[in-house]
Amino acid sequence: MRYKYRSTTRYKDVDKMGYVHNSVYQVYFEEARIDMVKSEGYPYSRVEEEGIIFPISSARLDYKKPIRYDENFIVEVYFEYIKNFSFKIGYKIVDSTGGEICSGYTIHASVSAKDNNFCDIPEPMRDIADKYSEKQ
Repeated sequence: MRYKYRSTTRYKDVDKMGYVHNSVYQVYFEEARIDMVKSEGYPYSRVEEEGIIFPISSARLDYKKPIRYDENFIVEVYFEYIKNFSFKIGYKIVDSTGGEICSGYTIHASVSAKDNNFCDIPEPMRDIADKYSEKQ
């Protein structure tokens, strides 16, 4: 199952060519990821209160076609895997007709904010990963 985050491109995201700037897609990924865990009752504020951070250790984006200002789009979010100390989240951005705009992934480490050492991924995040898992 995939989580679906709906949004519209903003004027501030558009470059001089009239397209959403390539750096903004990673922001769209982040907004969708944060919305997904928040909608499941495990907002990042709670994660941080528990003394855990999920820094990105790797990211990839593959662009298929551009998107312009004021276009509606959907970011589909899903877990590709979850291990003891890391997880991989996949993303696919589609336009209002379902046409693929961009796809990619982020890999996150689970780290203790106290000592910057790897730590176990909390159960609430594992539950979310189970719900939105697409094991390949």
